[in-house]
Amino acid sequence: MFFRRVRLRSDGTGYGSVEYALEVDFEQLNFITWDHMWAGFKDVPFLGTVRVGQHKVPQGLESISSDYHLTFLERSSVTDCFWTIFAPGVFLANDYFDKAVTVQTMFHRVQPLGFYNEDFGD
Repeated sequence: MFFRRVRLRSDGTGYGSVEYALEVDFEQLNFITWDHMWAGFKDVPFLGTVRVGQHKVPQGLESISSDYHLTFLERSSVTDCFWTIFAPGVFLANDYFDKAVTVQTMFHRVQPLGFYNEDFGD
């Protein structure tokens, strides 16, 4: 059985600078995964935001933005076939010039083939 979206999410901020997110994905009943499971700090001097854990990999605006507001029904085939959606690692983000320039990067483990793309084959 397959569902389009069945997720349970909890996120929040504590003490003004500590943040966390936990999101369990129940879309495939025989393969329950963690989409988001990270903790981090906001407003770290010289670094900005630092998060550690399972996170969405910043690989372009299409993969970072929510799929609720896509122009077409699905993301492009490049995003679905070749890019890693979620991965464990260290996420860094910062903005400059009064939020006119934003920088994001992530040092992460590349998921093995077949982890998220079992529908596409080899």
